[in-house]
Amino acid sequence: MPLVPAAWVLLSGSALEVEVTPPAIDAVRAVEIMERELPGRPPTIGFVFTHPTLRATDPAFREAVERSLAPLRTDPRVTRVRTAWDRDPPEPARLSRDDRRTWATVELTGRVPAFASMSFGGLPPGLYREIRNQVRSDTLEILTTGPAAMNDDFEQVMERDLRRAELIVLPLVLLLLVLVFGSAVAASLPVLVGMLAVALGLAGTLLLGRVTPVSAYASNIVSMIGLGVAIDYSLFIVSRFREELRRHPLEEALARTLATTGRAVVFSGLTVGIGLASLTLLRMNTISSLGLAGMIVVVAAVVYSLTFLPALLAILGSRVDALRVPFVGQPGGRRDSRFWHRTAGFVMAHPWPVVIPVVLLLVAVGLPLRHIKLGTGDSDTLPLTMESRRGGDVLEHEFPGADTNPIVLVLYYHEGSPLAAARIRALYDFSRWVQTLPGVTRVDSIVDLAPGISREQYTQIAAVPAAFRPPGLDIAFKQMVGERVVVLAAHTHLPVAGDEARALVRRIRQEHPPLDAELLLTGPTAFDLDFIYLIRDATGPAIGFIVVATYLALLLLLRSLLL
Repeated sequence: MPLVPAAWVLLSGSALEVEVTPPAIDAVRAVEIMERELPGRPPTIGFVFTHPTLRATDPAFREAVERSLAPLRTDPRVTRVRTAWDRDPPEPARLSRDDRRTWATVELTGRVPAFASMSFGGLPPGLYREIRNQVRSDTLEILTTGPAAMNDDFEQVMERDLRRAELIVLPLVLLLLVLVFGSAVAASLPVLVGMLAVALGLAGTLLLGRVTPVSAYASNIVSMIGLGVAIDYSLFIVSRFREELRRHPLEEALARTLATTGRAVVFSGLTVGIGLASLTLLRMNTISSLGLAGMIVVVAAVVYSLTFLPALLAILGSRVDALRVPFVGQPGGRRDSRFWHRTAGFVMAHPWPVVIPVVLLLVAVGLPLRHIKLGTGDSDTLPLTMESRRGGDVLEHEFPGADTNPIVLVLYYHEGSPLAAARIRALYDFSRWVQTLPGVTRVDSIVDLAPGISREQYTQIAAVPAAFRPPGLDIAFKQMVGERVVVLAAHTHLPVAGDEARALVRRIRQEHPPLDAELLLTGPTAFDLDFIYLIRDATGPAIGFIVVATYLALLLLLRSLLL
């Protein structure tokens, strides 16, 4: 019966998402404006091909690459396959510096913003893996790159970590509990409650996913927190029950256990839930969902600890100490009791000699936090063995221009045409100012089409009706100009999460020339910086909420303003 609701939801519940649900920050607003105003581009998957001996310019190398990509050319979900040999001579940007590798991109159906996206590839679930499995070779090493590949690798890491918890952590916990209790039956009860709490927590999280986006990492949170608190609470109750059972009849022992330890479990669960609830203050659905999932599994742990576990203890009675392990955890527990009694007595008799070293130790442990560097994370957070991490590293270090970090500048005009002559002149001046900033290698925009075109000539180009523009010019305008928006892309080789890239974003925002538009910056660095600001601004209120709510909970428990 305890597993019936969990099983029903697990079988019919919704899927969790790795997709980042964006918060209300400038970098995300810019992407949303581009999604509304601009046509976007197809989502892509990148493939890096390497041969141990052949050069990328060798015909045999090209033939091997073409054979690997051949299944995709007939796949209706693929709109285009781009390789170095689409041009003659081959495109240099798609050949590695050592001429041992080539890079191909596969364009799929659908649209994502052309310059920046908060999405992990914009692909339906499972599509990436289906595409990836079609690209094979007996002679080439094939690595994938891009957001979709990174998303798939994150999912694999998550699943692997969950399996590790099931196969390694649970047996270790069970072994430790056997050493603590000295009884296989008593030791198995906390683990059983933990497993039930996690099952119900996962079911509740999947149910939550039906009404709001829930991060796929919520399952890791549920497993980690659920096992921890459920085993912890069950350990308290089983330990207290065994003590009471040695002095009182079964019914009275169980009643005393729940009246004392059970009450503490309720308030402990309440304080843990308060801490997790503070995550909802971050105003980001994916992070809030982690807090909600954690709260669900904590409630499950408390419920099972106070209902299912006492029922089992009532059935077992004195048999809770059955299947004893020789020489471990003797029933009386007198030696343990004497040890803890002496420890408590020493602490109470010498509070300051204990408090000062403990505080100093905590300060020492916390000192590395001075150097903490917040960020959103990218493929660098994946293990070195994961394919998208390896492919991204190869692409960044071996292919010219692939390490560019675009800072996307979105000029949003609340009224009037963005192609008015005065606005084109201001846009030209703004682009030239951006190009002078340290770290900027080039700017792509409708006023940077070719060297040698003057400011006034760009105003004349912008005034040409769309129907009379040359095809190449029309494509550029469609990609970078909307009804009320103009987009520029400032390219830099600065690391996405580096201090210099962040300083560049801050400088553009704070020091840009006057514009008749609202300037919004997006791209990896801008999103990373805005996310840090979001965390920073929410940290104070979150800590305040935890302190006040926890104090009120403890006030109800202890009925004392000081304790």
